[in-house]
Amino acid sequence: MISFDEACKIIEKGFHEIKPETEKVLLERSLHRTLAEDVIADVDLPPFNNSAMDGIAVKYNENINEWKIIGEISAGNYEEFELNDNCAVTIMTGSRLPEFCDTIIPIEDIDLNKDTASLKENSKIKKGDVLTVAKIAGIQAAKKTAELIPLCHNIFITKIDVELQLNEGKKCVEIKSFAKTKSETGIEMEALIAASVAALTVYDMCKAIDRSMVISETKLISKTGGKSGTYKLDDSNNKWEYKEYSFGIQQVVEQSNLN
Repeated sequence: MISFDEACKIIEKGFHEIKPETEKVLLERSLHRTLAEDVIADVDLPPFNNSAMDGIAVKYNENINEWKIIGEISAGNYEEFELNDNCAVTIMTGSRLPEFCDTIIPIEDIDLNKDTASLKENSKIKKGDVLTVAKIAGIQAAKKTAELIPLCHNIFITKIDVELQLNEGKKCVEIKSFAKTKSETGIEMEALIAASVAALTVYDMCKAIDRSMVISETKLISKTGGKSGTYKLDDSNNKWEYKEYSFGIQQVVEQSNLN
């Protein structure tokens, strides 16, 4: 008979002699196993180009209220379609949007026949909210920075956000993007791309009203972390409120004005 303390020492010794090994197994065989490494998805956020309702996907034209149905897209079952002003695709909640689609008309606002869809009387459609669409475009663009700019590293983005504010005094849209990463390399380009594409999206959606709009003052406002350390733009006119992060997390805030 040994004492409790002696038994603990024997168990502890045996435990330390075990050499842990890692192995890759199929998901169905992973039950009761210890996770050896973090599981990281290929993308940090789900895609935003999915429908939030049942209806028809169209390319916006305020003068058209009847469309030819050229196909159907259901959630998880995507087929390529290219829309023009006169055609539409029936779509379900969660479905990917077809190319050139910028508007979803809810199912309750349309009359569906076999090959056509028409807008119900007293129903109105309008192109998607400008600032919301621009925000989504900026976020999507940030994730493709390495594809857009040669020699730019493809880094894991832990957060990306775009804020758009109407400045009625200056008659402009002010755009701020924020990005952070745990990678050693900087994330300035992702933030700059996000703000720039958001501004271009505002222009695209408003050009029918005014093609003389100017995109200006795209600049890095501040960053922390990374090999180059902390940077903050010396600009007394800057009105943005800064969010501070610690633990060496990279911070980038970028602003552009659309006059």
